[in-house]
Amino acid sequence: GLTSGAEAVAANAGKSWEDLAAETLFRPLGMNATSYQFSDYESRPDRAVGHIHVDGRYEPRYVRNAQPQSPAG
Repeated sequence: GLTSGAEAVAANAGKSWEDLAAETLFRPLGMNATSYQFSDYESRPDRAVGHIHVDGRYEPRYVRNAQPQSPAG
């Protein structure tokens, strides 16, 4: 429901959800490194990555593309 509502608002504004969020939420708050774009996440060298326990130690192996659910918050 929340994703559909957010997508409907963005469509009515004639923009993608990601662009609308950047324009109306992130930029006015000075959040210039914040994005809902998965490609922005992938391009950052300091991104957070999920780890899993393998052979007694934790390894960074898990990356989830959550962009389709991002309009839900």
